[in-house]
Formats: sequence, structure tokens, C-alpha cells
Amino acid sequence: MTATSNHYVTVLWEARAKSGKEAAMKAFMTAAVTASRYDAGNIDYEAHQVEGQPGAFVIFEQPFRPER
Repeated sequence: MTATSNHYVTVLWEARAKSGKEAAMKAFMTAAVTASRYDAGNIDYEAHQVEGQPGAFVIFEQPFRPER
């Protein structure tokens, strides 16, 4: 996670489904993207399935974090 001087935070993470749970993981990720885009302070939230690797995802999230 990286914070910048303009208070943006960038989170990049990887998620991998257990064998046999790839479809369930894809459905969960799709729902999470939709819900996360409505979070207060959300700037960007994207999930990408890794080509050639069923059940592997990379998630990019950028929420706004005001100064405390």
C-alpha cells in the first residue's frame, strides 16, 4: 500500500481461488467490484482475471483517505 502527498492510497493485491472454486471466486470478485465502487471515498476499484490462470485475480483499489 502506498500513500501519496494528495492523500490517495493505492492498494494492489492478488487473490487466488482454491481448486474447484474458480467460478465462485469470479462471482465474488464481480460482486465486490460493484459494491466497492459505491463505498464512500472510493476513487477506483478494479479486479482483473489473470489470463491463462483460472481463479487468479489482481485487484487495484484507490480510495481517498482524508488527513486525520
